[in-house]
Amino acid sequence: MKKIHRIVFLLVVLAAVFAIQLTAQESASRVVEDGGTGEYKAIMISEPSLATHTVFRPQDLSVFGKKSKLPVVAWGNGACANSPWEHINFLNEVASHGFLVIAIGPMPAEGERGGGRSQSSQLTDAIDWAIAQNSDKNSPYYKKVDVENIAVSGMSCGGLQTLEMAPDPRVTTVVVCNSGVYQLRAEVCRECRLWKKKT
Repeated sequence: MKKIHRIVFLLVVLAAVFAIQLTAQESASRVVEDGGTGEYKAIMISEPSLATHTVFRPQDLSVFGKKSKLPVVAWGNGACANSPWEHINFLNEVASHGFLVIAIGPMPAEGERGGGRSQSSQLTDAIDWAIAQNSDKNSPYYKKVDVENIAVSGMSCGGLQTLEMAPDPRVTTVVVCNSGVYQLRAEVCRECRLWKKKT
């Protein structure tokens, strides 16, 4: 009789653990605005290998590979916030057009306004991660990332972080949105005008 009780107890514990794991997996991603209006319905996801950032990417990665790859956008938030909560709709929309967008800050819960201050180096962390994932045979992004087309972008203070990271030789595009320039060698960037690095 005691053996049966132990087995039942063990099954109950295993079922509870399984339920917790399922809940954790479900909370690790979310569809924003029906996945965006682009050709590829997007998803917002917290990747365990980069929990310090939020990833926006097409839901179906099977369409990417040899012929079509995901250009990378590393994103810095307004106010140098360590959360993309103000920009999730915009970043989700960009991803729905076939981009891998990696925003500074952990994925915010529904209705959550994340806090804390970010560092410019987190944009470099995003780029490093994307390149590593492209080379990792165990990653869902394996050979699906366009490592030759990497952008850094950001809003306001995130735009300044973008300019700071722009000299990275892996960066091919810089987009600064609603920001200013403080004693930097750059063309003036306002209202999301594209800034091109001078070579």
